[in-house]
Amino acid sequence: MIKMMTSETVPGTLTLALESLDVACKDLDNAVLALPNAPGDDFMASPSLVRLLFRVVMARRHVNRVEQDVKAEIRNQLRASTVS
Repeated sequence: MIKMMTSETVPGTLTLALESLDVACKDLDNAVLALPNAPGDDFMASPSLVRLLFRVVMARRHVNRVEQDVKAEIRNQLRASTVS
């Protein structure tokens, strides 16, 4: 029998990573919506906006790593089930 990866076998790691990414994206969206939007106006990103951008990038990278780990575990389980 093949045991599939679920949020129970990987205790919520992927779920938490996705939630973290979602919160970071929402925070960034809110910050961008608060920026002035006059045509032709330039602005300099504040340190807090840059931190939000980095937070989104790091959360996305974390999700990618966790997804790769889950896929690798599924492949390992499939491989193990075909050998036994």
